[in-house]
Amino acid sequence: MPNKIRTTLLATLLTLCVQAAQACEAPPPAVHDIDANSYYSDKNHSIIDPVRKARNVAATKPVDEFLDAVARRASAFQAAPANRDEARCGLQWLSAWAQQNAMLGKMTSNQSYYTRKWAAQERIKGTPGWKIVYDRHTSTATAGTPAPSALWEPRMGGDIGLANPLEHPAKMSAP
Repeated sequence: MPNKIRTTLLATLLTLCVQAAQACEAPPPAVHDIDANSYYSDKNHSIIDPVRKARNVAATKPVDEFLDAVARRASAFQAAPANRDEARCGLQWLSAWAQQNAMLGKMTSNQSYYTRKWAAQERIKGTPGWKIVYDRHTSTATAGTPAPSALWEPRMGGDIGLANPLEHPAKMSAP
């Protein structure tokens, strides 16, 4: 076998092995508390303060990266439905975070509540939230695996379904 063909075959096999090994790595640790902040410098929320914006981006980065990774898996599955492993992995990640009570800890500000709501629904940044991503994966769910919504929604206090999560009765009655 000529060296060029052998090299190409070995490279292809190596690539396939690496892809298989990376098929579904463990999800990152669940984020429990969200310490987001408003990043506007005026009362009308029309002028972005770059320092405050950078702090907010850093604070929400783990949630954003998690959802981006799950959304990429959903998109890969939609692009090639035969690749059910992508969808199953996305579901495993969502279920793992839901089972670990992700985003159910302390919300330090109004922006924290919004961040959690956007994580669940379609987000401003253009990445779909976990509810939309789950719908894209649901056909590959393993029987008996609870949907993340069944694990998360009842514990989120209903704020993810409100136009303004700050209007939730529990939030409004808080001191």
